[in-house]
Amino acid sequence: MAREIDKSFARTDEKEHNNLMALSANGKIRGFVFVSAALDPASILDGDKAASDIAVAASNGVKLGDMVVGVSFSLDVVDLVLRADITAADVLTVIFANNTGATVDLAAGTIRAVIALIDKT
Repeated sequence: MAREIDKSFARTDEKEHNNLMALSANGKIRGFVFVSAALDPASILDGDKAASDIAVAASNGVKLGDMVVGVSFSLDVVDLVLRADITAADVLTVIFANNTGATVDLAAGTIRAVIALIDKT
């Protein structure tokens, strides 16, 4: 059942529950984890990619099936494609793909990601 956020001013337990369910995909999202780490990507040839594994603190409980909601790099990615996935428990894999027509060598910067913890039950 899809739920919508109730924007009325009334405050009831039912409204709070329904809003929580709407914001958490009916309770399937357990929470969010913010990850930030220094990263110096390798030089990437045209048509190639570079992957880097970033350890996520085990206390966050990141597992396969959790969703990377967004990822960013602190510097200009010079038209590289940037993506990230959870590839193992407590491991965020960041991938820079180069389709620019030339070799790209990014300077060291900071990778940031937001991960949604998904209830798999």
